Amino acid sequence: MLLLHTNREYAETLADAVTESDTDFEPLVVSRQPLLDRLKTLLTADIDLIQADELMVNGMLAAGASLVRQIPLVVSIRGWADYTNAHNQYGSLRERSIELRSKATLQRTKSTLFISEITEQAFKKRYNVCDATIVGRPIDIEAYADGTQRGRNTFDVLTVTNLRYKEKYKGVVMTLQAMEPLFEEYPSLRFRIAGSGPYLEKLKKFLQTYNYSNRISLLGFVDAIADEYASADLFVYVSFLDSYATVILEAQAAGLPVIGSDAVGIPETVGNGGMLCDPTVEGIQAALEHVISDDDLRYDLERRAQQKIATHNAESAAAHIDVWERVLTN
Repeated sequence: MLLLHTNREYAETLADAVTESDTDFEPLVVSRQPLLDRLKTLLTADIDLIQADELMVNGMLAAGASLVRQIPLVVSIRGWADYTNAHNQYGSLRERSIELRSKATLQRTKSTLFISEITEQAFKKRYNVCDATIVGRPIDIEAYADGTQRGRNTFDVLTVTNLRYKEKYKGVVMTLQAMEPLFEEYPSLRFRIAGSGPYLEKLKKFLQTYNYSNRISLLGFVDAIADEYASADLFVYVSFLDSYATVILEAQAAGLPVIGSDAVGIPETVGNGGMLCDPTVEGIQAALEHVISDDDLRYDLERRAQQKIATHNAESAAAHIDVWERVLTN
């Protein structure tokens, strides 16, 4: 079977997890290749099933190959914002183009996978889908668990986000507001923010009048993100636009205690491997203070994160395999 994916890590870690499972599937990964190479593989590879992880480009290519070769197509929906313009970043013509292309791909689709329940709910408000299944997605656990720790004598809270989105920028600002009284109470406390995008400049301006800006590190885009996880004591993630916050899985893979806001797809990602907080300044502050001040709680959250992530990839792969087998059987 062929994994025609835009997200290379999703495809490669899924292929690895499937290969390690008790199945006859042999996934072929095609990701980020030139258009003609993708077309050639779709039309000539010895495959009996195609999975695409987006609808607008790879999805349409896969739908065409599915039609020509009479091979079933499965699509995986990793989020709803781009398909529904939930972030309001597209003009009406682009939004309409996305909708038409997505619907064309879905017409050829035999089964639709969703990364989370909230993604399915939001996506179905605009699109009709068939045979929907929640499957999550695997991550490269070893890569995030093997970061290099820096020497330090501070207590570092870390968040990793995408500052392309206003809804994620808002989460960072609320976290900063929640931490102000904690900075006064805990002199060793530091907050590191990894992530880039258009809202990074706005965040810099916000920090110009922030009372504890000298204890904030704006890291921008970080390539060696595993080292940041390894050098943190606590991970916090607050957002109002997330289908499935894979940065939470990354932090859990690194063995960090995790706090996530009780909003959008974050609770599904945290699962039993962390703590949820109310998505308010007061709720974030209370959760942070609870975890910072309680060593036993932090150790328990670390243990729960490690237990959850230990079976995560195998469970996600099994969910994918169940769908593939059902599609081929029917």
